[in-house]
Amino acid sequence: MHPEDKLDGGNLYPFMVRKQPKRNIRVWMSDGEDDLENNHGSWPLQNIQLANSLKMREYDFHFRFGHATPRPAQAAIDCRESVAWLWRG
Repeated sequence: MHPEDKLDGGNLYPFMVRKQPKRNIRVWMSDGEDDLENNHGSWPLQNIQLANSLKMREYDFHFRFGHATPRPAQAAIDCRESVAWLWRG
C-alpha cells in the first residue's frame, strides 16, 4: 500500500462521533482561524464540524475557537485551563 492510497484521515471523526456508540470521554479542543488550509482540507472547518458532532451527541466537551494557530503560544494559553477542566470532579 502506498501512502497516497490511504485517503482516510481526521476528516472522518465527525461522522464517527455521530454514528458510533457514545463513549465516556471528555474532549478539549482549541483551534483558530489561522490554522492549516491546504489541498487536503481545512483544519478549522473540520474542528468546527467535530465540535458540532460532539454537541449533537451530548458529549462533555469544550471548544475554543479564536485567531491563534496550533503553536506553542496557544498551547501555553490553553494548558493550565484545559488540564483543570479535563480533570475536574
